[in-house]
Amino acid sequence: MQANSNKQEAFNALENLIHQISENCFVAAWYVDIEFIVWHAIHGDRSLGNEMHEDKSLGDAYVSEGEADQLLQLSRKIDGWTYWDDSIQGTRYVSLSEWRRLYVDWLADTGR
Repeated sequence: MQANSNKQEAFNALENLIHQISENCFVAAWYVDIEFIVWHAIHGDRSLGNEMHEDKSLGDAYVSEGEADQLLQLSRKIDGWTYWDDSIQGTRYVSLSEWRRLYVDWLADTGR
């Protein structure tokens, strides 16, 4: 991401919120595909638990309206999203145009 401190702060806030949702819903620092799951949730069904996990105790997990609004605002501010990149074993910034391609591929791969 470009070295703009406001954008970097917004990107860090986006990652932190997704990390918090991952911890709260899946008891994992960065649940596999959480960036896709959260994107899917804020653009449709806000439920996370039954959709992605067999453990029925997670059936009440969801992205709140407030979290969804905050995630969308942060995404607009940085004109992007975060993506777990296996080649670096960490997250990285992706533009919204790149993210949409990754998301469409994920939808196809997961049969959504």
